Amino acid sequence: MESFENQLLIAMPSLGDSYFDKTVTYICEHNEEGAMGLIINVPINVTLNELLTQIDENKTDEPELEQLVLTGGPVSQDRGFVLHSSQPGWSSSLALNQEIMITTSKDILMALGTENAPEKYMVTLGYAGWG
Repeated sequence: MESFENQLLIAMPSLGDSYFDKTVTYICEHNEEGAMGLIINVPINVTLNELLTQIDENKTDEPELEQLVLTGGPVSQDRGFVLHSSQPGWSSSLALNQEIMITTSKDILMALGTENAPEKYMVTLGYAGWG
């Protein structure tokens, strides 16, 4: 079986699925059991700062993070995923390759906007999964 891990899945115009229309999905995992990915080009109307304030009302001393949160997919939309550049020290993050890690841990979310944050990151709510 050829794995599509660490590849981008671009929806074809003829797909006919309104949820995945014009989406780009980063494939995090693909094996015999199925696939899991994150849609990386569909923002929702929530800034990262608004999301972090919902998670922790006391998080007001950090800089404003106006980056929009993305819809990661239709599954578990109440669960956040952070794709971020590789950085030592995040034991809860899983390396997808040498350059990209993924986590659902709250500690990295709370580090965003600080000097401890990864250099590059994107936050999604939900994921796309296939059996």
